Amino acid sequence: MADTISISCAADLSNFFSRSQNHLGTEFGKIKTIKGVWEGRVKSMGQFPLATGFAARHTVLGDQRINQTTINFVPMVGHQDDCVASCNSLPQQRVFQAVDHRWYRVMSHSEYTKPFCLKTMVQEAFELNQQVQQQFDMLKGVTMDINDEFSRSNVAANSDNHWIAVDDGTSNPYVSKFFSGARAWRFASDANGNINVNKVILNSAITNPAWIGNLTVETLNRVRTNGMYNGAFMVDQQMEVITDYDSADYLVKLDSNQRMDNRWRDPGVLEPKLGVVKQYANYTFSEDPFCMRYFWDTSDPNYPNGVLTRINPWDNAQVSEGCFSEASEAYLNADFQISIPYNGFTGGYQTMNYPPPPNQTFGQPFSPYDGMWTWQNNKADAITPCNIELNLGYWYMVWEMAYKPDRPQLGHLVLHRRPYTQGVIKSCRSLTVPVTGSYSCFTACPPYNFWPPTLVTRQTCGKWNSTGVCTGS
Repeated sequence: MADTISISCAADLSNFFSRSQNHLGTEFGKIKTIKGVWEGRVKSMGQFPLATGFAARHTVLGDQRINQTTINFVPMVGHQDDCVASCNSLPQQRVFQAVDHRWYRVMSHSEYTKPFCLKTMVQEAFELNQQVQQQFDMLKGVTMDINDEFSRSNVAANSDNHWIAVDDGTSNPYVSKFFSGARAWRFASDANGNINVNKVILNSAITNPAWIGNLTVETLNRVRTNGMYNGAFMVDQQMEVITDYDSADYLVKLDSNQRMDNRWRDPGVLEPKLGVVKQYANYTFSEDPFCMRYFWDTSDPNYPNGVLTRINPWDNAQVSEGCFSEASEAYLNADFQISIPYNGFTGGYQTMNYPPPPNQTFGQPFSPYDGMWTWQNNKADAITPCNIELNLGYWYMVWEMAYKPDRPQLGHLVLHRRPYTQGVIKSCRSLTVPVTGSYSCFTACPPYNFWPPTLVTRQTCGKWNSTGVCTGS
């Protein structure tokens, strides 16, 4: 907080929070440590339509492009007087009425904080300014997590093109979104068609999830080539891929390792820094530290043939009087991930929090993106049933949003393996107590191979500028 807080009693502190709820957006803007990865990516499409019963659908006109082989250019040999021979050609009908009906994804969510003892907050030795600031920090963190997951999961759920790279051990590995006429993979859904992005079901033809390949330039090239035909990606512009830095860095190593030429590469993309690869092969890589990651789950009774189950990125670490969130080891070491070649065409968000009369304004706490947090300090409610002296208060959020589908046919997802990037290097020095003088390092340690195994058979043809028999090595 920029200004010093002068509070003398619990009632003053409650009044301060009551005023603060009206400008939480400003307070969130002062906090520089946390920013939503998806903030600003998904476009706003206004308010959710009234009087729909929370059930609305959007109709998308189908793109039916012309087949080049059916374009019949009629030769014109001259203008005869009767205009029969060369003036008229038979018109072909174009159908623009093909439609696709998509239901809105209407969602609600609510959160509340554990009640604060306002009297204790005033009396504790811990500085009140810091307590209030940390409360706002945590409120912003929760707001960011919820809004980011809304955007991430809805973009995924409204993307029709599900890509995968498969190598089943045969001589024909391939990148595709279809197997035997069905999707390569899909999200689970209930009887009403509500999509659950926490479960990924593989096509029955993919009997072994270990066949799924890493994210590679070839895979992205196939996705981009396919998407260029209907305008999902531009031909001559960089394509953004929302992924993680590990996958982006490893992609360059795979690409460099499999090419048998001496083409120059910018040393920057091969620099061993996490996150140094932000542009490569006409792709721009954006880091989402909360990417959708999965493990192969054979214990779910609803999926006897196995299913990919999403991994929570957080673990709770014990601290002196509670728990503190830290990155989950299972999430960091996950086997599978969905990366998103992003274009922003699949849809946008709509707010369902309508401003109350008579003001009819969208001030905080009713703004669509700032979190809708309200301060509660009541004598009796479900959270604080016995609060006669109003010493207990808490923050409460009602979050209601809708995702309006726009052009799901232009959305693309890539399911891939995550790189094995533990980077463990064995030290060649033995564990002994040094005596005197310098220590001579034992050099018999095998060198650690930083690069993935060779994916091609390299050919050696003697020395430079000399003849020789080509031999495989």
